[in-house]
Amino acid sequence: MTQELLGGCLCDSLRISINELPRRTGLCHCIACRKETGSPFKHFAIFAASAVTITGTAEHWTSPTGVRRYFCPNCGSHVFVRLPDSAEIEINAGILDEPNRLPPTYEVWCDRRERWLPDLHLTAYSQNRVRQS
Repeated sequence: MTQELLGGCLCDSLRISINELPRRTGLCHCIACRKETGSPFKHFAIFAASAVTITGTAEHWTSPTGVRRYFCPNCGSHVFVRLPDSAEIEINAGILDEPNRLPPTYEVWCDRRERWLPDLHLTAYSQNRVRQS
């Protein structure tokens, strides 16, 4: 990557810098992502956790399946997600200073996708994509 990606929460007390290209980028239409973002879908990017530096404090809540969703304790911005036993980190692309640098390449949970959304001609999975090693 020629230039690191930077981002942060709404109050800017939590900052993220990323020094590698994402492993993948996508849109998710699942219920959990809808509830987390308050929108009909979430734009995200997956990185090696070792490529991400977080400064400031992030708190989390853990789902019954062990997924940890991290947020800023000051402003409440949802910033990233960690799956149990994963060396990856899922960054909510909306927190990036330049989210346009990471266009999505696929969509998951399209069986829950709103019909009024325009077709983006991305690879679409009716539910979750199969985890790749």
